[in-house]
Amino acid sequence: MSKKVVLLFFPLTESGGGRQIDKQKNLISNIPWALLSLERMIRHLDIDAIIIDERFEENYADIITKYKDKLLFVGVSSLLGRQIEGGIKFTKTVKQITNAPIIWGGWFPTVFPEVLLKDGYADYVCLGQGEIPFKTFTERILAGEDIEDIAGLGYKKNGEIVINKNDKLI
Repeated sequence: MSKKVVLLFFPLTESGGGRQIDKQKNLISNIPWALLSLERMIRHLDIDAIIIDERFEENYADIITKYKDKLLFVGVSSLLGRQIEGGIKFTKTVKQITNAPIIWGGWFPTVFPEVLLKDGYADYVCLGQGEIPFKTFTERILAGEDIEDIAGLGYKKNGEIVINKNDKLI
């Protein structure tokens, strides 16, 4: 059996395309560190984690299509602001191509988890410091185990929004 795949999406942070990286800027500041940190948390699992950075990959629909039958889930990282628009567009594209679950993490889902769950842009949200909840979520989804008690996870159950507390600061 081939490996399962997790796609992690980093939306554009600037309006007007944002794909022209200023060569004078320090490129290290433009690396999607949050997604690299999440990938590190699931590296021990028998899955492939693929990071899609919208600044460098305009046609992410091809990537989604390529892995649609192997997707364990898809993740979106989002700050408040411009990234929400790109994340929603990406989510809509995912839903057109596959029925893989979608989890959002970052500042926006932490502050407004109900918005993403209510409007159907996310099946799950990860609140606060997401590394441990994300790792646990990935392990349990991979094993087909229950995710309902994961601290810092939001989801819908029987049409009702459930937000688990995540009060541990690491």
